[in-house]
Amino acid sequence: MSEKRASDGFSRQNHAAGLKFHTGMARAHQDAMSACEEGGRDHTFHKAARAAHIEAGEHCSNCLATLKSVGADPDLAKVLEPTEVSAVAPDSPLRAIPRTGQPTAADRQTKLAPEIAKIIGVGLGEEE
Repeated sequence: MSEKRASDGFSRQNHAAGLKFHTGMARAHQDAMSACEEGGRDHTFHKAARAAHIEAGEHCSNCLATLKSVGADPDLAKVLEPTEVSAVAPDSPLRAIPRTGQPTAADRQTKLAPEIAKIIGVGLGEEE
């Protein structure tokens, strides 16, 4: 089994479990909220907690729907919309943009002591 498929199955299991958990917690907070005095501190807490669990459950449900639309062996090129942005290889080579007062690239090069330069072989073809 490929790594992609194994992680996809793991995501499905996590989101399915999350959906089940958040649905159950939303029901529990609804029951607890109905037993509390309306407008009280406990009622407000359970109302906010129920809303949070409903939102998290909807997120899990949306993730499951997306995973289902991708299928077992996703071809992301078919699912994702292509863009002009490339995170792997930029369109143009990188270049330094110096700022005011910043030392130039030549100034930033470290100068080696002649003894060390001779040991590591820097500038062997140059006359001293």
